[in-house]
Amino acid sequence: MSKMLAPDESRNIAVRKKLPTRRKGYTQKFKIKGQTVYMSTGEYPDGKLGEIFIDMHKEGAPFRGMLNAFAMSLSIGLQHGVPLEEYIDAYLLFKFEPSGDVTGHKNISFCNSVIDCIVRDLGINYLNRGDLATVKEKDDLDV
Repeated sequence: MSKMLAPDESRNIAVRKKLPTRRKGYTQKFKIKGQTVYMSTGEYPDGKLGEIFIDMHKEGAPFRGMLNAFAMSLSIGLQHGVPLEEYIDAYLLFKFEPSGDVTGHKNISFCNSVIDCIVRDLGINYLNRGDLATVKEKDDLDV
């Protein structure tokens, strides 16, 4: 049973760090088994990730809505100080359809779901986590 806080007890509530109105980031287009996915990021001035947006044009409204809710949740968490590593640990290898071959992404050739692909991309680009790539860079290949 959780302890109820009395009205005078202080609570540790994270403060949201809002992004500037104009921000940098990138948009990545890729396909999972022929399904086109667009992911866009927004960054703080120091280059840290602060928000993401996900869109899939051919999927139904409920699936698109769930992806939007996931992106919004991740963005709100990041803006309240949740480390990106926590999301990668939680969602890496998350499995649902569409899954399989990925085209249009230089570092990822296979994923277990859209969310798996998204967290791999974010880990590669924002945390330099080359171990999340399924395609090695040419410099890393054994010749």
